[in-house]
Amino acid sequence: MSRLLVLFLAILPASASPNAPLRLYYSYAREDNAVYATEKGLESITPDYKFIRACSQIASNDTRLANTVPLYTYFSKEYNDTANVATEESIDYVKKQNYELVRIEGYVYTTSSDSSGGMPLKLYWSEARKDLFLAGCQEDVQSAIAAGYVLKSVEGYAANFFYDWPSTPPDDCPFEQSATFSGVQFGSRAGIYGHADTWFPSWASDDNLYSPWTDGSVNGTAGGNGKHTTGFAVAVGDDPLNLTITNIGTFSSIQAPYGGRYPSANLVYNGNWYYGTYALDNPQIPPDPAPNCGNWCVQGPFLDWRYSSVVSPTKPPEWHEPRVSMKNDTDNLFNQTSKNNTKVKIGAVHVVDFGKNMEHAPNGKVYVIGHGAESSSAHESWMQGDSVYLARGTPDPLQINNASAWEFYSGLGPDGVVIWSPYLHYAAPLFTWKNRTGVTTMTYVPALYKYITCVSTPTYSPYTVREFDTYFLESDNMMGPFSLIAYMAKFGPEAYFVNIPSKFVGTKVDKTGNGSFLDFYLSYSANFAMGRSQPNPPASGYHWTLLESRFKIKDTV
Repeated sequence: MSRLLVLFLAILPASASPNAPLRLYYSYAREDNAVYATEKGLESITPDYKFIRACSQIASNDTRLANTVPLYTYFSKEYNDTANVATEESIDYVKKQNYELVRIEGYVYTTSSDSSGGMPLKLYWSEARKDLFLAGCQEDVQSAIAAGYVLKSVEGYAANFFYDWPSTPPDDCPFEQSATFSGVQFGSRAGIYGHADTWFPSWASDDNLYSPWTDGSVNGTAGGNGKHTTGFAVAVGDDPLNLTITNIGTFSSIQAPYGGRYPSANLVYNGNWYYGTYALDNPQIPPDPAPNCGNWCVQGPFLDWRYSSVVSPTKPPEWHEPRVSMKNDTDNLFNQTSKNNTKVKIGAVHVVDFGKNMEHAPNGKVYVIGHGAESSSAHESWMQGDSVYLARGTPDPLQINNASAWEFYSGLGPDGVVIWSPYLHYAAPLFTWKNRTGVTTMTYVPALYKYITCVSTPTYSPYTVREFDTYFLESDNMMGPFSLIAYMAKFGPEAYFVNIPSKFVGTKVDKTGNGSFLDFYLSYSANFAMGRSQPNPPASGYHWTLLESRFKIKDTV
């Protein structure tokens, strides 16, 4: 009967674990949610109940493990309410309220240590709505509190586990398999924040993460209509599963003569916040290559950097924006245009993440990486291209928007020395893979002295409203050569803006009985055009996801 949608984790690959996913369904007609982990539960779902999403798993109902107790499902005809309870106090409570036992959904752990740190399953009650629900992730908790629900108890802890994501690179993959990494695994835990995308956090000297966001809302603040209004936020805390998002605000600028203006490059360094935007277009007819991709089919140029000397979790930044509006289509930092099927090299670039306050950056430079194209037949959208490029500049308010102070990677000389050119025309790609580049980010990992590059691209070229693939590359330096860690088909199944925040990367390789691993949290958003699809990984959705992850390290390393 509640209007509040309770969100629970769901679908993993069938072989992932012996655990049972808690599936949430919601009926708008009945204003009621129902949570099931058993197959029998699905039989009682009527057509007006819709699958929502997920964030926890419990031990299977036919696999009773040590230190677990049953999670019971009760139902109240009077309240038209389903309740999931495990503690004796909660069981007694629902019995006194004339709830009737339906079944055992599975088993929950009695302490977080039993489940290796699994998420707490919190039972909330609304007197006004006469509604009980079990919150299994941080977003559920925040929603419950905002809706006036009161915490009754912690019913137990969800199972925590890791599972392999298969690597299935296409036949034309240009990269050799990594000699260091053997794959990637994802965990059952995730932090979920806001109802917006475009999160590219930068780790500042005050230990907070500062990030752009847009196209949605965060803590009740709307972030634009996909045209020209962009948001900014601060994430406070050391636990990626329990961050506090504060200092929310937006900034409006003009996108014309392009169709859209979005955040990309983001950096907080030495007390200054630099926030870069790029242009997008979405023509429906030629001269751009057919077929139409479906969403922002033309990546425009990188526009400029707005900057602020106010960097604080409690005070809003005071932005200085060189181009609140543009004079024409070439009025941008590097004088590029994407009009009339012209391709750009420097469009949606992202700052290479060198750790807290860029502590590992060489030469005190800011490096940016991003996808582009040159051929008129290329599909160069916000999510697709042919090549990846690298540039570097000076992170200083007086120099960050000085085009002559920027240099572009232009290949290697005869002696193997890197060539940096002041002319964009001479920029050479770090690597090329026709129709298989896209949103590109890079993070330096001190534990392995490696760079990890994340690339997302359409599963079905050139369509940006269908599934996306994501792949990880590794290299000993920014310029390569690059080796493949894993190619993940239909990740999300429509994950985008994938990046690895350096703050949440392990400081050493952990060796366990199951192998050697490097822990990290994967940052991304997902399913903006596929919201009715089943999220995979389960925490995927139209929000900021921080997914517990780890790279598998070969024993020879």
